[in-house]
Amino acid sequence: MEKPNVKISMDKELLVEINFAKAKENLKKYVDIAIKKGLVDDEYFPNINTNLTGKTAGIADSRKNLIKLNKDLLSIESNTKEITENTVAHELAHLIVGRLYPLAKPHGSEWKRVMKVLGETPSVTHNMELPILKFTHLYACKCSEYQLSNIRHKKVQKGTKYRCTKCKSVLEEVK
Repeated sequence: MEKPNVKISMDKELLVEINFAKAKENLKKYVDIAIKKGLVDDEYFPNINTNLTGKTAGIADSRKNLIKLNKDLLSIESNTKEITENTVAHELAHLIVGRLYPLAKPHGSEWKRVMKVLGETPSVTHNMELPILKFTHLYACKCSEYQLSNIRHKKVQKGTKYRCTKCKSVLEEVK
């Protein structure tokens, strides 16, 4: 008898926990590489947490020696490899470059070299699946309707103008 092809969806909280553990393991692996290559000293190890949401995969805070990973992106199974490996290496490279070259550009040649030393391809953007964001404000132009987030809606209230990519007209709130 043939088994049905059923995809079981893991609980999001559990997936975040599992992926965060993988991210910490990979951070240790990348730090070990950086130590062996003489980029950081033997005692160096950054903190890491999941206090980030939205579309950004990760952020490096050099002042706090901290990597923040996006909890929402960690909760999506198809993102596991990219966020637990590429994003961790990307943010660690920022921390290392910040220590070695304080005046370097964020994704400049120094950062690219560190990424290559860590064994990853230097990439500035990610292609991960994004969580469904909660849009709450309806806007329209001459040809379409758009859902804007609270953040963009507040920016419009302060004077920012968003234009349609097709007809180029300014988006107006639908009340």
